Amino acid sequence: MINFSLVLNSRGRSKLLSDLFESIVKTTVDLSSIEVIVGLDKDDPELILSLNVLNGYPFSHYWVAGRPPNLIRALNTLSTLSQGRYLFILNDDVVFLTPGWDTIALMALAGHSINHPHGIVYGRPCDLSVDKDKDGEYAAFPIISKKATEILGFTIPPEFAELGGDVAVYRIYEKIGQILPLDSIILQHVLHQTIEQIAHPDLTAYEMRQRTYAHRMDWKTYNIDDYVWKLQRYINEYTKEHQHDK
Repeated sequence: MINFSLVLNSRGRSKLLSDLFESIVKTTVDLSSIEVIVGLDKDDPELILSLNVLNGYPFSHYWVAGRPPNLIRALNTLSTLSQGRYLFILNDDVVFLTPGWDTIALMALAGHSINHPHGIVYGRPCDLSVDKDKDGEYAAFPIISKKATEILGFTIPPEFAELGGDVAVYRIYEKIGQILPLDSIILQHVLHQTIEQIAHPDLTAYEMRQRTYAHRMDWKTYNIDDYVWKLQRYINEYTKEHQHDK
């Protein structure tokens, strides 16, 4: 059984991609229960190098296509190819720091399902690049139940071209009370903590988004009502159907 499908896009970062996979091997207890699905661009100058990385790991899968005009929609497409019970949304410049992250996540998710047997959940690991006091409680790299994405028809709202979708999707699950803190699972967002913070040491991740994407959709006020309604309806129907279950 595949428990976790790790999903990401990658372009021009074969070395970082290799670092990510090495960290997965070092920190995952049961590699047979995960898969990593990577979207690659056929015109990527590092395509061959990236393929060499991916072909070295039996749990990796890749999808090579033209450079996507919308990274979020490409990510949603990759998510539909997944077999895992949970989607773990990543970047190619992330490394895992917590040994046994998969066991920790499974135990937490099992505990959550005792009071929430409908299976809708948004896990929030700890991303060292996010300052919760300044940036908010969202997860840059969430763990989301596959069931929830099937109900919504997406993993991240496709209206967002790039940044901002992670905050918007967090708001959906927050609204229905299905946020599961996973603070003991720690990831390092390598480039965010180096290039961006060196260039803009006075800006938080939230402030960088405001400056760079001010002309695009506002993820804070983006209307999520229809998506909240879909998930809440499923939860209500499931609860009603199973109200006499022991």
